[in-house]
Amino acid sequence: MDTQLTKSEILTAFVGQERPTAIVQLLRLRHSGTEEVYTGPAQLFLQWNVPARGRAAPRLMLITVADRDWAEGSADDITEAGDVVVEDYLMRIFRVA
Repeated sequence: MDTQLTKSEILTAFVGQERPTAIVQLLRLRHSGTEEVYTGPAQLFLQWNVPARGRAAPRLMLITVADRDWAEGSADDITEAGDVVVEDYLMRIFRVA
């Protein structure tokens, strides 16, 4: 599998896009370990907060995988390594397809 995108790469790779496609890995976190839900190409739904003052850059607010068993995650849920952890799920984004 390709190299996982870091938080910085995720926040810059998709600027201005609402529905980019990427290679993702979705894992369900369980007490006994992780269970793979899906790995492969997926469309991401991104919601951006565009500041009222035009000089500030748009800020990623939510990231969701379309048509998969997944909860919405805020950009605040992204670790520096690029893992998005929401409730009992972990998402990794590997590259823009």
